[in-house]
Amino acid sequence: MKRIVFVVGAGASKDFGLPLGIELAASIRGSLHAELTMPAGQARPLIDTALLSGASGDYGEAARDLCGGLISARSIDRLLDSRKDRPLVVSLGKLGVVSAIAQREAASYIGQAVDSRDWPMVHTAMVQSNESWLARLFSLLQEGVPPSKASSIFASFGFVTFNYDRSIQRYLHLAFQQVMTKSFKEAAELVDAIPIIHVYGSLGSLPSPQVQGVPFGPSGEYLQQSAASIRTFTEGAADGTMGHARSLIQTADLIVFLGFAFDPLNVDVLFERALHDEQSVIGTRLGLADSDAIRATNKIGKHLHTFTHQLRCNELILDERFKTALFN
Repeated sequence: MKRIVFVVGAGASKDFGLPLGIELAASIRGSLHAELTMPAGQARPLIDTALLSGASGDYGEAARDLCGGLISARSIDRLLDSRKDRPLVVSLGKLGVVSAIAQREAASYIGQAVDSRDWPMVHTAMVQSNESWLARLFSLLQEGVPPSKASSIFASFGFVTFNYDRSIQRYLHLAFQQVMTKSFKEAAELVDAIPIIHVYGSLGSLPSPQVQGVPFGPSGEYLQQSAASIRTFTEGAADGTMGHARSLIQTADLIVFLGFAFDPLNVDVLFERALHDEQSVIGTRLGLADSDAIRATNKIGKHLHTFTHQLRCNELILDERFKTALFN
């Protein structure tokens, strides 16, 4: 059976209403700027939550450092890694990440169905999400598969994601319930069996019969808990996450890049070794500069000029080149 790994960037989560890296950075900067310029005595959600940690230091200075750094940062990941020697800045940055992502999860199609066991709400959410890349992939893979064989749909798949949101897990959990008539518990077990690696962490595990978890689109009370699940590049490398991601990619027969910007930092951490000749790649490179494609090609060892230049993530899933790579 062909082993397939999707390398997922922010462009893929955009289908579910989540922000691109530069949009996330701008959102966090805007929130911090608003808090720093508030009149005295008003609540400052990010700074006040950071203060609850009890760590000593000048939180105002840390907030100004982070806010200023985000003016020109390509992504929050890069900035936090550059500030790893300033724990207050990192702490505030992580809180900013989870606050911004939580709001966008809640506002997404699959976030509006708050209780995933509310059949009418979930059904509506699923229909509204039908144009997303993941919905199209699920539709493609489940065709002709009876509910009794639902575990076979993603048996040979894995996901390496650079996104903090849980849209992959959330959508698949809802899809197994709605499309394959699985119970909440059965659907959770099916999703748990799929390798989904968040390179820089996520807002936390979704609720399941086994764990209380963090709800999709969580409220402010989960800020600290979710922030603890966010990792900088250095932290991710230290806890074995990068090694797990590299192993998944190196043993795949087909690697699919979706919404991945080929940031040199992310390419370098994933591809310590070039892919071998038997491995195939396909993906999107919408908006990717030729110079970035050449650098990525040299590192990965595959010719990215064969990628689709103009197709979006959801369009690639319907493209015959993708279907051929997937099934042949």
